[in-house]
Amino acid sequence: MSKECEKIFFELIRAAVWRRDAVIDNVLTAETWHEVIQSFKAHAMLGLVADAIMSLPAQMRPPETECNEIRRYVGTLVQEHYRQDTVISQLFDTFATNGIDAVLLKGQGIAALYPMTNTRSIGDIDIFVGMEQYTDAMRVAGAYCGVEKETAVPAADNIHGSLEVRQPEWLKGVELEIHYKAADTAIPSIKEEYNRWAAEMMHTGPFRIVNISGTEVCTPGGAWGVVYVFEHLLKHLRYEGVGYRQFVDWMLCLDAMEDNYDELGELLRRFQLMDAWQVLGGVLVWQLGYDADKYPFWNERKARHSQGRNLRYITDSANLGAGTAQAKGYYYMHPSLSRRLKAVRYYARYLLFEYQLFPHDTIGRQVRRLLSCFSSSQANAI
Repeated sequence: MSKECEKIFFELIRAAVWRRDAVIDNVLTAETWHEVIQSFKAHAMLGLVADAIMSLPAQMRPPETECNEIRRYVGTLVQEHYRQDTVISQLFDTFATNGIDAVLLKGQGIAALYPMTNTRSIGDIDIFVGMEQYTDAMRVAGAYCGVEKETAVPAADNIHGSLEVRQPEWLKGVELEIHYKAADTAIPSIKEEYNRWAAEMMHTGPFRIVNISGTEVCTPGGAWGVVYVFEHLLKHLRYEGVGYRQFVDWMLCLDAMEDNYDELGELLRRFQLMDAWQVLGGVLVWQLGYDADKYPFWNERKARHSQGRNLRYITDSANLGAGTAQAKGYYYMHPSLSRRLKAVRYYARYLLFEYQLFPHDTIGRQVRRLLSCFSSSQANAI
């Protein structure tokens, strides 16, 4: 993303999140607008910023072809929200009838925090039921989806079972993940402890109650909700690629949290997340407009590690996975020596960023991955 596009990109996000008019100094070319809009798509943000773009003075807006594309995108997104809301409402009512306690993770629970709920991009529906209820929950959810499924048993190498709604026709294709564990984690060594803690939280809360199509649905609340969303963001950043939508999710969960920062601090230290919290706080404050005075455990020195080249790593990862350095082949060997050296240089710099985020869990594992650049068996183009 060019510097000009980056400036417009973050200004429109700030305007959309904080409900103010966007300030754009110059009329943008059609090429610049195209790059900006494609960047919003890559970061799953076009729905959020659509109103901010269309509220610009007529002469400042994108060309009409781009405006029409935005309108079509938003129209489709609104329909998808309605489909997901319907499935969530019906399924949670069905769970309640069958005595199954369930917690909605991410998704529509976080969308409720957005300035306009149906502007958050959506994926599948993540529902946490825990180990004890998992088999019954999969049976009930399978029947709801119109899927005949064998008895589901938790697997040691996974955290959820997957289903897809097959009937009625207008809900067909909505995807569900029924979690018996809450999450994979960015730091593998804390996965078991983290999931034991999440299982406790499922029974004790705190919860944030969201009304979805007339059904009251439990979502993680308080420090639990903030830590869960932040940890999920880190997992994407480290292994799959992250979109700025996930940063907005995290920021809005934090903004909605009661001032129970002592518990939040204890959890961040317990799960070795404090360094990443202090580094990535710079993105929330300097790029997304969050008030530094409100940001818990703000550390300006560490926050500066989120800027410059490291901010470009985040921006370039995009598309929640498809644009990661790994997908681009930076990690692997290329037949050209100059490309190999480029891969090593790129990854050595990225290693430093990972060390700043995860100083307790990086050096050995990442050095091994760096050395894999020289493995001809993993050749890939850069």
